[in-house]
Amino acid sequence: MEHWMSIPLEEIVVDILKRKGGVVKDRELYEMLKAMLGEASQREIAKTLLKLELHDIVRVSRIKRGLRSITLVKREEGG
Repeated sequence: MEHWMSIPLEEIVVDILKRKGGVVKDRELYEMLKAMLGEASQREIAKTLLKLELHDIVRVSRIKRGLRSITLVKREEGG
């Protein structure tokens, strides 16, 4: 079930990356989002990461099978 968030998921992900020094593993990001939002679908997170990657805000790299690293590429303007 989809629910309305007052803060876009993209902004939450970027904020987490900034607080974690710009790099986080996908499992860690998923657990943090789940703790913050109560529920977070892996599909929704994957779509968010793809959108951020297409806008050159993050880079997602495969570390090994089933484990990815998300890196903050550029800081948002005005922040």
